[in-house]
Amino acid sequence: MTQSFYGFAAPVGASGEPDVRIRSASLSWLTGLLVFLAPVHAVAQDGGVRDRARSDYDPLGRRVGGFTLHAGVDLAATSNDNVFASETSAQSDIGYSISPYARLNSNWSRHALTLLAGADFNRFQDFDSEDTESNYLGAYGRLDVGRDTSVNGNFRIGNQTEPRTAPDAGTLPEPVEYQQTDASVGVEHTINRFRLSGVVGTQQTEYDGAGQSFRDRTEDYVGGRIAVAISPRLQVLGDVRVDEREYENVPALNSDGRTLSAGLRMNLTGLLSGEVTVGQFEREYATETVEGVAFGSNVQWFATPITTVTLNARRNVDETGASGAATYVTSDVGVRVDHELRRNVILSGGVGRAQREYEAPTDREDEVTYADIGVEYLLNRRVALEGRYDRIDNQSDGIDRDRDFEVNTFTVAVKIRL
Repeated sequence: MTQSFYGFAAPVGASGEPDVRIRSASLSWLTGLLVFLAPVHAVAQDGGVRDRARSDYDPLGRRVGGFTLHAGVDLAATSNDNVFASETSAQSDIGYSISPYARLNSNWSRHALTLLAGADFNRFQDFDSEDTESNYLGAYGRLDVGRDTSVNGNFRIGNQTEPRTAPDAGTLPEPVEYQQTDASVGVEHTINRFRLSGVVGTQQTEYDGAGQSFRDRTEDYVGGRIAVAISPRLQVLGDVRVDEREYENVPALNSDGRTLSAGLRMNLTGLLSGEVTVGQFEREYATETVEGVAFGSNVQWFATPITTVTLNARRNVDETGASGAATYVTSDVGVRVDHELRRNVILSGGVGRAQREYEAPTDREDEVTYADIGVEYLLNRRVALEGRYDRIDNQSDGIDRDRDFEVNTFTVAVKIRL
């Protein structure tokens, strides 16, 4: 059930064509200002190019009682010029993948339930040591207690593989596999212009392979948010998160974390949509405390009716298994553009930069630049074709200079949908 919050609709799926057609940047900003200052009333939410409904090409799924089943399989071939992400003696290979998935969504007028499952099977032509398999199973449910109150729950369990380009990846004979389990319960309540929400959850991660058990950890967390609507198109946010991380075999990495942040959520029809937050993080270990500025961003700018620019950013602290018991602060900022060349042809491209600053006693700093460009061609409701180029450039200063590498991949894929 979609609930209105002082002009903001709760997150929904694709919403169709934008209502506002804007042809110039100056007119876009003027229109956005007028919309923002307009009298209070509900405003339709624009969707980005990727989210937009395409009545002739969107898969319809299959009705199963009170549910709709969406399923499909992605078939891909990827050429990789540095399979092991090594600084010298780069080895190239071609990998093939099969990725089936299924999602069952309820069609009820109240409450909601979603079940999902999927897998990835990857095989390399020459280096079978890099062959991997992963899978996941999850569920989401929402109980509408009343018109203004809902309770939700999430559960997900999966077997995953750490990519060779990950900051913690070492030079082991095979990629590291791990199992991750996530579970959370949340509540949301609206009072006039105020929306209050809270969540409590846990995440458990267990690694496979020789010498990897020291990375096993459990994280328990509690979070809350207050959102105040100061207009139909703008909310002021306040967030708090408290967590506890416990490592089974490395007590030195046990920590308590706190993050406080504030920000804005906007919904300017035909112009901007998303949220920005900034605040302070603090993580307390047995022998030290790491703190700094935390920020996050997920904002879409509708540059034209057929072009969407998305800005994503985050900064926080984490631990690494690559250099012993060490922590690092990650700052990551990326921009991507999606352009609808035709109704069924979508061009995409992105670029970003991430910095990892390691705390003492580890002397290391990583600078990672990543980029991608691709095209998706929707043949019909059932079949889509995709071509994509990805590049990762990792430069490390300090004791781990062997982490300098460049990886370029070219992928062609066929997507088959129910």
